[in-house]
Amino acid sequence: MVVLVASGLGNDEIAAQMSVSPFTVKTHAVRAMTKVGARDRAQLVSFVFRAGLCP
Repeated sequence: MVVLVASGLGNDEIAAQMSVSPFTVKTHAVRAMTKVGARDRAQLVSFVFRAGLCP
């Protein structure tokens, strides 16, 4: 899911691709940000790229 966030998709677009609700996407994004210590989605995206998770 964080790779989809890093690709620039919004919650609604990610939810449609994963067949979940946008609220579920937001919840997972917030939990991922908490785990890596990111303050916002931009920092989460930065972490994804630095970690080599996004091709």
